[in-house]
Amino acid sequence: FDGHSARRIDELSVTSHWLRYLGAADDVLYEGSFEWRSTSWGTVYRALLADFGNERYHLGETCVGFDQDADHVELRFVTGRVERADLVVFADGITSTGRRRLYPDVRPRYSGYVGWRGTVREDRVSDRARALLADSITYSVAPNTHVVMYTIPGMDGELDYGKRLLNYVWYRNVADGAELHELTTDIRGFESPVSLHPGSVQQRYIDEMRAAAAEQLAPAVAEVIICTEQPFLQVVSDTRIPGMVDGR
Repeated sequence: FDGHSARRIDELSVTSHWLRYLGAADDVLYEGSFEWRSTSWGTVYRALLADFGNERYHLGETCVGFDQDADHVELRFVTGRVERADLVVFADGITSTGRRRLYPDVRPRYSGYVGWRGTVREDRVSDRARALLADSITYSVAPNTHVVMYTIPGMDGELDYGKRLLNYVWYRNVADGAELHELTTDIRGFESPVSLHPGSVQQRYIDEMRAAAAEQLAPAVAEVIICTEQPFLQVVSDTRIPGMVDGR
């Protein structure tokens, strides 16, 4: 953003200065100097919308197809909108329309584990946990699993201490097949093979996840996970594509 936006990068991110590993009793197993900036999708999207405006940043549009020639790309959207462009960059995630069209034989492959995710405001955890997790990217490692936790701007982009969010990803092994299918079935009974959003995970799995956190993880890290009101999860997949550029 710096030099290209009305917003400075330090207005959109939280800086951490330490990399820290916590043990089973919150003992510091390792600590090293390590500067890193963290932000959130909401913070970035709001900044981009402010920079580009509604005339160039189009909300509610989903690309469903495209055709290209040597000079242009024609994109078709679910609303019926059609646009022509000189260059198109697809940044639409694991279910990418662009990848499916350009490389139809490439399929994401399940990695063997899922990521439990969530955020908690800093002022909702104990002073002790907040101090241990402050100003760092923090890891808690147990057999066959680990968590990474760090601070991001608050829900509305707040950077004030106490109003920011503690964000985490907890990687847990889940066998492919029936076990994974059951876990990724939401509270309505529909299977969601890519991700389950906040409020859609079956309560029994949330209860099991919280109990496992208390048993396996550093107490400060477990406290954040247990305090998460609506944890969600993402299925982690691997994909290898033959190229990053194809025509326009």
